[in-house]
Amino acid sequence: MKGIVIASHGKLCEGYIESAKLFFGEDLVQVETCPLEMDSDPDKYVKEVLEKNSKVNSGEGTYILLDLWGGTPANMVQQLLNKGSLADAAVITGVNFPMFLELLGQRLTGNYDPDSLVRIGQEGIRRMSAITKEKKTEEEADEEIL
Repeated sequence: MKGIVIASHGKLCEGYIESAKLFFGEDLVQVETCPLEMDSDPDKYVKEVLEKNSKVNSGEGTYILLDLWGGTPANMVQQLLNKGSLADAAVITGVNFPMFLELLGQRLTGNYDPDSLVRIGQEGIRRMSAITKEKKTEEEADEEIL
């Protein structure tokens, strides 16, 4: 099973874990968080990412999910990638809850697809008011036909 590290500004990453427990139970194995706090030391943070990545890696590789492209956690992970320190890691920025849940599901089957994670993350973003208006318009059209 691939391990997962979620890194974010503040405790957002911890919220993903707590929320995912509602779907996958209390025991989420090989999952770690790296919250970047206002007083985080950059060097210590980089070491924390490496340590947690090693901790969750059972030999099958890892996913590192980051909250924001261009943010400090992503920039620090990019430095590690450039040095070759995360050779077994698939790194994805812009993590959202649908993406994280999908990755947890992929771990159950062993069928990992990072491109599908990105797609599912994107598909999970909807403007509900527009969808609701569109549905009402379709229902009104159906009523006119009847």
